[in-house]
Amino acid sequence: IMVLSIPSNFAKRTPNQPAMKVISSTNTYPVFFLAVIACSLATSSSDEAKSPIFQRDIVLPSSTDQGSKHNESDVLGTLQIFEREEPADAVYRFGKLHGLYDWQRRQILGNVCESSSLTCHRNDALLWSAPVSIGKSGDTEEKIVEFELLEGVEAADAVDSFVREYELSEEYRKLILNAACVAVKCTRTEPVIWKKSISIDSKWNVDIEILRGQEPATVIYTALRPHGVAYTERRKIFQQAIEDGVPHSIDAAP
Repeated sequence: IMVLSIPSNFAKRTPNQPAMKVISSTNTYPVFFLAVIACSLATSSSDEAKSPIFQRDIVLPSSTDQGSKHNESDVLGTLQIFEREEPADAVYRFGKLHGLYDWQRRQILGNVCESSSLTCHRNDALLWSAPVSIGKSGDTEEKIVEFELLEGVEAADAVDSFVREYELSEEYRKLILNAACVAVKCTRTEPVIWKKSISIDSKWNVDIEILRGQEPATVIYTALRPHGVAYTERRKIFQQAIEDGVPHSIDAAP
């Protein structure tokens, strides 16, 4: 278990609550404290001691246009789902164990959800979650909010949405993101704040993604200039980004 926190003089601990590790002795943080507990990927190690509420031998799903390192007739193993476990998480764990492709895992999940009495609440696996304790000293009581990182979502984007939803500080952003990137692979540290797909000559689609802190003019120029997109067209896209609220300090790429 890994615990991160804002300095302990800001925390309201109950008598039975263990002391949290102080990661900084300065008082530059806002009057909040954060406890992030790193959870295992999609499941707890204690599952092995429990009895499954669902189990089924899995035969590899076949496809006519997608390859696999297994034969179609292979019985990979037994899928087990435990009490209070989301089927998507169990299938994700099973798929990772047996090296399945994403489409194969989703086919297995669809079959489980349709042919069993289990209730499926989501299609994407929970990769990592952490209870975040939020509260204002002398103003409101602390409340626990669960941060969740789902399959297919970049950690930086999930943290950005969470921080903006609860109006948290930059220190919260850094702490949660750092803890998430210990548990899962992160490809970037800044969130996407604007994106658009541009069709060029009905042959090419260029996806433009502007990250927090990037200049939209520079990103748009870099993405479209190799395709010969005229300045007037690039300017229109730039203006759309600005109208959508993307911050900028320059009006044209250097």
